[in-house]
Amino acid sequence: MKQISTRNMIEILDGVKGASMVGLIAVTDPCGGKPIKFRRQTIEEKATGAAKVPNPFIDSDGAFHLVKVQRGHAMFNCRYNRAVEKRVAAEINSEREMEGLSPLEGEDLTTAIDERFVKGDNWQQAIMRDDGTMTPFAEHKTTGEIYLRTMFYKPVGECVFIDQRDGTIHEASAIADVLPVKSENTNQGLSSENVVRYNVWKLRGIRALKMNGELYRVRPHVEREAEAVYEALNARLENMEPPSPPSIET
Repeated sequence: MKQISTRNMIEILDGVKGASMVGLIAVTDPCGGKPIKFRRQTIEEKATGAAKVPNPFIDSDGAFHLVKVQRGHAMFNCRYNRAVEKRVAAEINSEREMEGLSPLEGEDLTTAIDERFVKGDNWQQAIMRDDGTMTPFAEHKTTGEIYLRTMFYKPVGECVFIDQRDGTIHEASAIADVLPVKSENTNQGLSSENVVRYNVWKLRGIRALKMNGELYRVRPHVEREAEAVYEALNARLENMEPPSPPSIET
């Protein structure tokens, strides 16, 4: 096991070329920087005019202390559009086979894919090397912030939610009334179980990696006044280990 900084992690991952699997632990903001101020009320509570209950994870100064911790497998250096198009093509011809029709090929298949897969603009873009190969990183088009970019992210076990103030672990079902409602990805034109999972992670949120038989624990730089807040979280993370990545063939 190696203890590394976020800067060390960037240097290691920058040397990764070609599609590569990794096991990781990622810490994210479950509300995307926009936590709700009050617990979501039930229909009965709304009907009876019950008083709103403040979100218990928001301090009086507005600081939000709940984080989501995920363990799973991810793939670097995989082209998103190509991956979606491959799955859409497979679904189209599978459906045609069930209907007793011949498979589509060439321009006919391309046209059918374009009718299903609605490509839109994105807030981030992949960072490419001078030789045209893809890096594992993405850049915010407006701010220039760098992120880790992965696809085919497969969670291993249930994610947990941790209060950074004291390290208390909360199950999703127990705090569902302060978590955002999930939205489905519909632009890919794929069945829900076949959707290409695509993740862009803040670099400081990657806390452990397992790749090429090596375990890396990543300690992001934080300001001194924030260290106390991170202590409880770090204590929890020390007892977690990322899963071993599967081979590309799986």
